[in-house]
Amino acid sequence: NAVLQRERLLPIWGTAEPGEPVTVSLGGVSKSTVADAEGDWLVSLPPQSASSKPLTLQAKGASAAQARNVLIGDVWLCSGQSNMGFSLGSCNVPDDVRSADFPLIRHFGVNEQVANSPQTSIQGNWSVCMPGNAAGFSAVAFYFGRRIHAETGVPIGLLRSCVGGTNIELWISQNTLMNTPALAPYA
Repeated sequence: NAVLQRERLLPIWGTAEPGEPVTVSLGGVSKSTVADAEGDWLVSLPPQSASSKPLTLQAKGASAAQARNVLIGDVWLCSGQSNMGFSLGSCNVPDDVRSADFPLIRHFGVNEQVANSPQTSIQGNWSVCMPGNAAGFSAVAFYFGRRIHAETGVPIGLLRSCVGGTNIELWISQNTLMNTPALAPYA
């Protein structure tokens, strides 16, 4: 149920046995690579136009993994503190929840995890926006995604990653903090 960013290279990565050949395909596009000495691999699929046609993303080596019902559209990071985590179901807007039938809007909720450095692996789930699960969407992300989708007509992916009570400096890369003069007092 994922949405991948349109008109950008699509990096896909994973792990396999060191030296194992891996082929990744999405729609009619495939690319192959070989896992490095640590077993890590990465391919970049070519940019694709927005599409609401469901695709299957598959990585195949000695074993295979696939993600079904993948769309190509615009992906937005919805991050910050508790205001971004506040759910649509907590807003007392039952009509908006009941009418939330937007199969081209998808929401990925990152399971809360506080870390001191960027993470290469996270836990969470993609959900298709429908009345049965819209109450669990970030309210800010839902209203934003609904409006952007109405204006553009392209699939929308909303990545919710938020932790209540965190300082803004935790959401800015160390490189940006260190190299932006206006942020120097926070570095």
